[in-house]
Amino acid sequence: MAFARHVSSRWEEWLEATDDAVVESANMPVLWVATGLAVLGMCVADAWLTTGEPLGARFRFLGAWCLPPFVVRAAWFAVRGTRPRPLDRADRVANATDTGLILLMPSAFAVAEHRGSFAVGSVAFLCISMLYGWILRSDPRHPFAGVMAAGAGLLPHLLCPSPLRSLFLAVVVPLSVLSSLLLGFISARTLQRQRAEQAAERAAQAERVKALSTSLTLALSAYHDAGNALTAVVLGVARLSRESGGLSPELAQRLEKLKGQVESLKEILVSARNAVVTSGDALLQSLEPAPLGPALEEARALLAETHPQFHVSLATPAGKGEAAMMFGGATYLSRVLHNLLLNAAQGDGTRGARAATVRISSSGGELVLSVEDDGPGFTAEQLAAPIRPRSTTKQEGSGLGLYTAELLVLASGGTLRRENASGGGAVVTLGLRAQDEVQT
Repeated sequence: MAFARHVSSRWEEWLEATDDAVVESANMPVLWVATGLAVLGMCVADAWLTTGEPLGARFRFLGAWCLPPFVVRAAWFAVRGTRPRPLDRADRVANATDTGLILLMPSAFAVAEHRGSFAVGSVAFLCISMLYGWILRSDPRHPFAGVMAAGAGLLPHLLCPSPLRSLFLAVVVPLSVLSSLLLGFISARTLQRQRAEQAAERAAQAERVKALSTSLTLALSAYHDAGNALTAVVLGVARLSRESGGLSPELAQRLEKLKGQVESLKEILVSARNAVVTSGDALLQSLEPAPLGPALEEARALLAETHPQFHVSLATPAGKGEAAMMFGGATYLSRVLHNLLLNAAQGDGTRGARAATVRISSSGGELVLSVEDDGPGFTAEQLAAPIRPRSTTKQEGSGLGLYTAELLVLASGGTLRRENASGGGAVVTLGLRAQDEVQT
């Protein structure tokens, strides 16, 4: 009883491990019709070549052994129908039964005095056994396809002796069974490795999503503090203006605009964090086309309000319609570019850059955008460490500009790389997926 339960458990494991695509293909009537016509032609050709009688005794012998799988499958279709439907255990059992019945056909062809028929039947039996061992993953723990191959090889030759029977039973059948089990073992291990790699990738993706969510939460906290501080400043200035007789319209407008920019960045980070928490994959599916030209122009316009002397040149202008896939579209891309340009203009707090050059290129479905300035560049310590929030060399800096830019680029499935130019100055390079690459 214990042995029977063990075998039954292995049988069920083997059935469940069968690919759905294999079982579904066995449920296609057109495939069986085509196979039946091919087998019929082979029976006629074998009978004609070996005996000279296409429909003689040899044809009837082969037909008797080749008919069972088609009769069983026809009865299956009559009972279960031919319409597509969800697979169940019965489908998997029927597919396994087909294995043994189909192997009867090449075994029967090898029951022959004609050496050509024997060779064709033996080679076909070996190849089909190997094929079923691979696609059904019949390894030593689940040797059912190998057992079926042994049974299908033995039965015709025991019931219908032939001069070459000993050679078939002593060489072809053992070789076929061993080959079936070997290929099944390799196939099963390959599947296990693929599943392990997929599980590892899912785990790594979950860790990346978790880390990105944590980083966005930290950035949100920082912007919340900044917003509160700015609100206090606005209220204080308004109180002082009332006491002193009024605030100039220009200063009031600048304060409101600055407050609006901080609130806008907070909204960006809230959206990104919510998308990451919900699903990292859904975040990448929510990317929007961001035309590079308009995003660059908006970033330059924002920078001109605070650093009018800073010059931005385009070494390679964006092509017409050229767009990257960005979380939040062009609005968020312009924020990223503005942060990079502002970082260049401010430099290390003691000396900032006077100009920056923007270069755009594309490679392998990726848009590469680099910002190179003539400022002091990054220190060795900065390049060796990851970008962290509130890490800055500027006395009045928040330490959030480059950090926020990297977060939004990562949320878009892109990359951000820092380095120093050979002639001095900093170079920040963004890699974002091109619009056509994502759409295809």
